[in-house]
Amino acid sequence: MSAAVYSVPADPALPELQELFPVSGAPGFVARMVQEVTGSPVTQETAELCHVRYRPTRNCVVLWSFSNPSGVPFLVSGLSGDGTGGTARASFQRSAEMVRAALGGKCPYQYVPERRLLLQVFPLDTRLPGLALAASETRIREPFCRSLGLDCEHVRITDLVPVNYKPWRRCVLRYGVEIRGRPVQYFGKVFRDDRGEPMAARLRAVRDQLLASGSSWDLAAPASYVPEARMLVLEGVEHSEELSAFLRQAVYDPQARETLEDEIARIAEGLRAFQSIAVEGLPCVGPQDVLSDHEAELDGLRHVAPALAESMRVRLRTLEATASRLPAEEMVLGHGAFRYNQFLRSGEKLIILDLDALRLAGAGADAGEFLAYLDLAALRGSRLRPILPTCEEVFLSHLSERGRADPRWVAWYRAAAHVKWAQRTFFSLRPEWPDLTRGLLQAADQMLGGLPA
Repeated sequence: MSAAVYSVPADPALPELQELFPVSGAPGFVARMVQEVTGSPVTQETAELCHVRYRPTRNCVVLWSFSNPSGVPFLVSGLSGDGTGGTARASFQRSAEMVRAALGGKCPYQYVPERRLLLQVFPLDTRLPGLALAASETRIREPFCRSLGLDCEHVRITDLVPVNYKPWRRCVLRYGVEIRGRPVQYFGKVFRDDRGEPMAARLRAVRDQLLASGSSWDLAAPASYVPEARMLVLEGVEHSEELSAFLRQAVYDPQARETLEDEIARIAEGLRAFQSIAVEGLPCVGPQDVLSDHEAELDGLRHVAPALAESMRVRLRTLEATASRLPAEEMVLGHGAFRYNQFLRSGEKLIILDLDALRLAGAGADAGEFLAYLDLAALRGSRLRPILPTCEEVFLSHLSERGRADPRWVAWYRAAAHVKWAQRTFFSLRPEWPDLTRGLLQAADQMLGGLPA
């Protein structure tokens, strides 16, 4: 993998950025650190770049995964541009000692001053002080059991795997647990702060009201909160399938296509019951808040990709003017990241995932987000492209029958989400970001073209 492939911009505030994207794998100095820690021969070609979060003129977060003879990937994250990243904090040093012990006394982090780069071995993370505890089978067992009201004597953690890690932001861990010999699965979501604590009560309120309404939707039951790890614990969902898998199968399998159409219809129909749920203490996110969030992302972008930043600014101004001409919309419960890959199919139920960003939002917000993500999937040139128009058609037809959203606001939020995904695509430095951002902004123009000028 090369810097040219990753289309890394020249950033005057981050001259070291190019070094993070070598011809293949990880930079040599990262591979050498891994070799020092593991004591095993490691080459940079054995690494895979898993995650990038670039903030122009500010910093860049990168995650590499190195293959390991044990079969468990060895994860190393890097933070470029933010100095030592808080390594002097007492919470960081406590976490570092935990990870150091697990590594046989080897130091789990390294600051490279000439590159202004902090390297950390998973599960060490300066912004997730609870992760080292949450990812330790021995140390998390007692607080985990206590939070669930279980007797540790009868509980054994049999498996602990990170399933979704975004350095400096959050991590999802899968726990295989035996309780009196009975296997049970839990998922732990580790956050930077205590936002997970009130989430448990909110998710219970959502689930109770969904069940009472007779909706086909459900969600993973919140089990507990572990304050020492800043971790929300959710019960695993048995016998479930990702809806994304049906999309892939539906391209060539008529039976899977029929199932997919039924599930997309249930997503649209279930949105009304979801939007009718009352939850206390949620932030209210209206159209102007959406635009302000997107506008804030342009500050650094202007210095590294001025033409792209200007084209986004133009679309945001058009969105602002258009919103002022639309009638006021109803504010309802919003998911905040509503798309097809946030659903599992479990028997007669659809399990909705990732409810971290619950909010009060416009009635058209989630529907617009859902459709914009279909547009993004099509632009990525994936094998899903033949089935996506059917998904859109089914979703819109059932939304109009059961939904409460004004189609004009749905189109507005769809266009706003196009701009959001254009920004995120650039910040991920995906190899195809130039074409993707161009296509997304053109899609926004198409949506806005059908709205009041």
